Amino acid sequence: MEAARTKVRAIILAITGGIVTLLVLRFILIFAGADQGHFLVRLLLDLSGILVYPFQSFGNTSLPNFVDSNALLAILMYVILGILISELITALLQDNAAAILRELIDAAFKFIEFLLICRIVFRLFGLTPQTGAFVSNVYAVTEWSLGILPSRDFLFGILEVSTVIVLIIVVLIDLATEGFLTSMSKRISEWKANRPAKVAAPKVEKVEKTVVVQAAPAPQPVVVNQPAPQSITINVPVPPPAPVQPERQVINVHPAPSATISSTPNQPKEG
Repeated sequence: MEAARTKVRAIILAITGGIVTLLVLRFILIFAGADQGHFLVRLLLDLSGILVYPFQSFGNTSLPNFVDSNALLAILMYVILGILISELITALLQDNAAAILRELIDAAFKFIEFLLICRIVFRLFGLTPQTGAFVSNVYAVTEWSLGILPSRDFLFGILEVSTVIVLIIVVLIDLATEGFLTSMSKRISEWKANRPAKVAAPKVEKVEKTVVVQAAPAPQPVVVNQPAPQSITINVPVPPPAPVQPERQVINVHPAPSATISSTPNQPKEG
């Protein structure tokens, strides 16, 4: 946000600077009596005339013609308005609520200072409440600044010493308030940075899960380191192996049947 604030402030001040430069050129050309028929002089006067137009009826007619009081008044008003607008817009681009509040309070003080300066300048130029609605409203809302000391004649109008004193007091209060709020903001930032961080409680989410129950492994026996027993060697005599007996096979032989021999002699066959 700091980069955005810097850019916005630079843009507003650049525009204000361009307006003031154009009005200063207008004042110098009129004061020096430049030829208004020249193309460049006419162009500058026409462009600056648009900026001077809102203050056209505020000028003091008792001043010499070569002194453009409208341009002087417009320069002062645009400078104050540029600063006021820059403070007000950048106040809304702060990083946190405390910084925004601080800048808004500062912008409020700047607005009060702007009105008081307008009243002082209007009185110095001899402007009356009948000059216009803007001048009349400024006089009405700053009437509370009178009564401390009497006013004095100064230059072309009146110097209201009371308003000047009130303006100085408001500026001092503005600076003191800004310093106090800045100090408090730094202390709060340091306190937040140094305080212990809070551990956020874990969020419990209801999730349906399948629970697999596994049997616990059997406890392993605890092996106690004991000294290893001494080995004892015992020589046991081994008997000689028994002799291998040959395997006997029994073969049963059956005799063939003998032929029957008849004891009677062969008889001749009868024819």
